[in-house]
Order: sequence, then C-alpha cells, then structure tokens
Amino acid sequence: MYRKSVTLLLVAMALALGIAEMLIPGVVGEWSVKDMLAHIAEWEQRFVAWYRALLRGETPAVAVCGLSGGDLDALNQSIYEQHRDRPLNDVGDEYRRSYAEIRAVVGAIPAEDLTVSGLYPWIGADHTLSDFIAGNTSQHYAEHCDDLERWLAARSSS
Repeated sequence: MYRKSVTLLLVAMALALGIAEMLIPGVVGEWSVKDMLAHIAEWEQRFVAWYRALLRGETPAVAVCGLSGGDLDALNQSIYEQHRDRPLNDVGDEYRRSYAEIRAVVGAIPAEDLTVSGLYPWIGADHTLSDFIAGNTSQHYAEHCDDLERWLAARSSS
C-alpha cells in the first residue's frame, strides 16, 4: 500500500534543505517545499475524513471523484491559498502528524475491504479503496517526490 521508501525519500530531500530553501517558490508552480508538504497533508486529511464518515455510516462528500483536470487544479489552488501563510514549523508538524494518522487509519482497514471494486460507490464502480488510498498517499508522494527532484536538479545546475 505505502511506498515507504518514496515517503522517506521525499522527507529526506525536504529535510536536506535549509529553512530558507523550503520557502522558495517554484517546486510545483508557485509552491515552495513548505506549500507542497501542506498540500500533501491536506489530501491525507481529506481521505481520513472521508473514511471516518464511511465508518459512521455516512456517504462521504467526496468532491474529487469525476473532477476535470481544471477543477482539480482549482481545488489544489484553493488548498495552496488556505495554507500558504502558515509558518513552516506548523506545516512540518501537521505533515508529520497527518502522515502518522493516515498510516494508522489505513493500517486498521480490513484487508478484504481494500481490494473489492465497487464496494464503496463514492469512489466509483471500477475502483477499489486501495486505489483511492494510493491516489491520496503513495502515488501522491511519488508525484511530488518527482517534482522535488526536478526542482533540486534545476537549482543545482544553475
């Protein structure tokens, strides 16, 4: 489920930077490393909220299923705007707390619930809960790990 090595690589690359470097825009569009970490934590927390609603017998209000690329970009922009002025220490603490929480939540999900397509209609008939988790965790980490690697390479070559 988790690609812990990708997560550790992402964290290691971020930690190798100085505080000032973590605030430089350009990692993903105008985002800094701090903004990227806030973005990742926000998406982890969205999954946690959706899954907890499911456990309460509610149908989660999942706003991302079926979004167009432009709509997803707009949602990500609003997440950026919501968190961009937060101090780096707050974002770092939230990122670590969120990662620990999502690991605990996912670790407690019964294995049989992870791999059945259509079990949860709110994620689509052709998808498993495992697919949905990966999109908010390991695949997401890998995407932004690649962004960070490109940004670091561009900075070192200039």
